[in-house]
Amino acid sequence: ILDLLIPLTNRLCDTGPEKVSPVYSAVFGGHEECLELLLQNGYSPDAQTCLVFGFSSPMCMAFQKDCEFFGIVNILLKYGAQLNELHLAYCLKYEKFSVFRYFLKKGCPLASWNHISEFINHAIKAQTKYKEWLPHLLLAGFDPLALLCSSWINSVSIDTLIFTLEFMNWKRLPPTVEKMLSARASNSSWILRQHIASVPSLTHLCRLEIRSSLKPEHLRSDSFICQLPLPRSLHNYLLYADVLRMNEVPEAAANQDKEISEAT
Repeated sequence: ILDLLIPLTNRLCDTGPEKVSPVYSAVFGGHEECLELLLQNGYSPDAQTCLVFGFSSPMCMAFQKDCEFFGIVNILLKYGAQLNELHLAYCLKYEKFSVFRYFLKKGCPLASWNHISEFINHAIKAQTKYKEWLPHLLLAGFDPLALLCSSWINSVSIDTLIFTLEFMNWKRLPPTVEKMLSARASNSSWILRQHIASVPSLTHLCRLEIRSSLKPEHLRSDSFICQLPLPRSLHNYLLYADVLRMNEVPEAAANQDKEISEAT
């Protein structure tokens, strides 16, 4: 039936404002075959913002469809769905951390976000499980300074906050951020006070400088870093293996060790 309806359908509904793309209906119903047929016939996998369903894209709607989730996501990506920070935020909201990491590997943009506040709101709620997503976000090249707003600094645990600081030069922060950190430190344990009072090592500053010179797609690839003409110990260091182990993030550390072994 869908084969017969597609040629007769006004294509304005595809991406037209105040319209509802049939792609939404396929995702809502969990109909993978219908979804693929629509996309094969040129319907956009990104459609339009849909106020009727309350989603900004079909990908966002897919998070409501647990049983068919991965199939739908892969079909949307196959036909060029554009990832953005809202999709990462939904991963955190629904605790789909493996999908969060998958989206990072697929090249979800990590700069010029328009919905940073919404992302941070979900990130704060997911911070008790930060080891499953935050290391991957920061290793992929996300600017940790973007997290250091009042809500993040004052809401997350000391461990999460210190882990965030490990991916920057915490002695050269904007004055407003320094003030918020100092206020949090004065009302918390000595561990945070000690950390922000310490001076980053020269090796850490070199690590930041080297990583800042790499392209975003290279930061997402452990194997690329492992192929840099450097000693293996420096590969580990550039991949923050020391910080990951210190914070007991075994999966990320183990994966990096595996990639390092394969690359050497």
